[in-house]
Amino acid sequence: MNSNINTAAAQKYVAALEINSDRRSQDHPHITGSIIIEGVEYRVGLWYQIRKDKTGHYYSGALSETKDSPKFRITLYAFRGNEGDPNYHTVESKPFVGPTGNLHGYLWIVKNAADALEEFTITLELTTDRRSQQLTEEARSFKELLLRQVGKGAEADAERANELMDDINCEEVED
Repeated sequence: MNSNINTAAAQKYVAALEINSDRRSQDHPHITGSIIIEGVEYRVGLWYQIRKDKTGHYYSGALSETKDSPKFRITLYAFRGNEGDPNYHTVESKPFVGPTGNLHGYLWIVKNAADALEEFTITLELTTDRRSQQLTEEARSFKELLLRQVGKGAEADAERANELMDDINCEEVED
């Protein structure tokens, strides 16, 4: 199912993808599907990749109108993974440069209930709106520390700042 939401404020393109049941070699993508951008249907192919240092994984791939047409490259890296977050995203320093310009890419891979027809629901979203990652508890504590220091200047609550530093595992050092 493809949907195309295009407003003056934002562009958003969403596609349901699937595991490539015809994959026979490394040349064939792991995940395939199509997405409609500005009324044009693009084929999507994503390959599962393991980082060279073996510390993580990501998806790389391309969108193209046909097999032989120009390809728009996309790389999706692990997103934080808090509830509601996508599993993968394009990072700010490497946006998806597509047929309409720079877009942020997000990929959700959700395991369905055991009795579902499909084992996974895979959704790709390309949008002009950037999603912020939800902060972990430690990151929220650090943000609160910064707000206290910058927001109140000299009136910052030193005792609370020390508690926050303990919460976020910071060490005090002599200047």
